[in-house]
Amino acid sequence: MLKKIIKLIKSDFFAVLASNTLVKFIAFFPSVFLARFLTKMELAEVSYADNLLSYLLTFAGLGFSAAVLRYCAKKDDENKYYGYYDVAIKYGTISHVLFLVVFAVVCIFINFKYGNAKLIFYLLLLTPLLQNIYDTCMNYLRTQGRFKLYSVVNVVYSVLKLVLLIGLTDLFAINGMIAARYISMVIVMAIIIFFSKGLLKRKEYTLTKEEKKGFCKYSIYTVITTACSSLMPINALFIINNVLADPNATSNYKVAMALPYNMMFITSAIVIYFTPMFAEHDKDKKWVWSKSVKLGVSTMILYVFIALFFLVSSKLLVLIIYGEKYLDAVPLMCGLAVAYAIQAGLQMIPMNILYAIGYVKNNMVNLAVTMVVELFLDVVLVKYFGIFGIVYATIVGSALSATEYWIYLFYVNRIKGEESVQ
Repeated sequence: MLKKIIKLIKSDFFAVLASNTLVKFIAFFPSVFLARFLTKMELAEVSYADNLLSYLLTFAGLGFSAAVLRYCAKKDDENKYYGYYDVAIKYGTISHVLFLVVFAVVCIFINFKYGNAKLIFYLLLLTPLLQNIYDTCMNYLRTQGRFKLYSVVNVVYSVLKLVLLIGLTDLFAINGMIAARYISMVIVMAIIIFFSKGLLKRKEYTLTKEEKKGFCKYSIYTVITTACSSLMPINALFIINNVLADPNATSNYKVAMALPYNMMFITSAIVIYFTPMFAEHDKDKKWVWSKSVKLGVSTMILYVFIALFFLVSSKLLVLIIYGEKYLDAVPLMCGLAVAYAIQAGLQMIPMNILYAIGYVKNNMVNLAVTMVVELFLDVVLVKYFGIFGIVYATIVGSALSATEYWIYLFYVNRIKGEESVQ
């Protein structure tokens, strides 16, 4: 055990973990800042606009940025890395622009419930496009083992965004917040290009028709699967915004989810570091299952303690960080802490391992069914339990999804040993 810990310390894993820890810590402060200095109605307007933008971000680039993680991690032909990366940037950007135009037109006819939410939405409309390009570049750095550069860029982006957010929002209110998002993205993209010229420069390699077809197929499966996963919390907030239509409920939910949700960064760090390794060893079924169990058990135990921490200390955390006006969000925070602990401790590890080794069809079906079940439960339970119906629906959906993932991961690696969709 000690040797394994020492090996991890010598690797880039702790650089990734430290980076993710710092990034999530920094990412938490914008919600604190906005909650402290905006009224509940203003916070609800920003949340409403971000909620709709989340639908656009869900389909950003048609999954090409995620497909880079699998195809560029394979150590067969180095020149292919650049071919896949170029296709991801080109096709991802074009498809996103098309989605953006359609979405912008559709939203003209949507009745925005809260004041200036529509104006904020249109001013932020290009941020998902920039985010998709950023994600594609960062995923490519991961596949090439450039975890230290990945970690540095991640931290710089978060610090830059926070500093600009505080400074510009203080000077120009919501307009400053919007400007801060754009400026921070443009600067960090320039940093990535400058420090990774050799790694990201284009090399002459044209993918064959079959290679391009397989890459596109995997990307489509991935975006559908990711959409199903991402749409669940987005749908939950949409129901709060439009069914309950209560600014107090919207702002309380925004505050209550911030800390528990950001605590999933540990699983994110594990996934960031280890998924390229699973992609490399996708044919070694015994290795995949053995490492999956070790990662899964360790993560599950950790999040049991994290959930207990929130159950004990949520009231104090809300009082210190957000102030007395949000004390009514404490029970909601406790419930969401349990829900997100299930997601991070049980669901995320097998889901991402299945992505890495190519079993996207199962993930797609799993999350599609889970999304429908959660949406149904959201609508039904919110009528009986108010905003807490969202919490109960999330817990049930996450637990069912996690159970299926582990069963299927065991099945394909220890019973059937079949090849993936690719």
